Amino acid sequence: MGSAVPRFWREIPYRYNLIGTKCKVCDRVYFPPREV
Repeated sequence: MGSAVPRFWREIPYRYNLIGTKCKVCDRVYFPPREV
């Protein structure tokens, strides 16, 4: 449980600022960002 907390806090800006990534092949947008 302790290791999940830092990851959760790192993802907060991506979740609330709607920062994501867009796939160059299919033009889909992913929130939170992921490797595409």
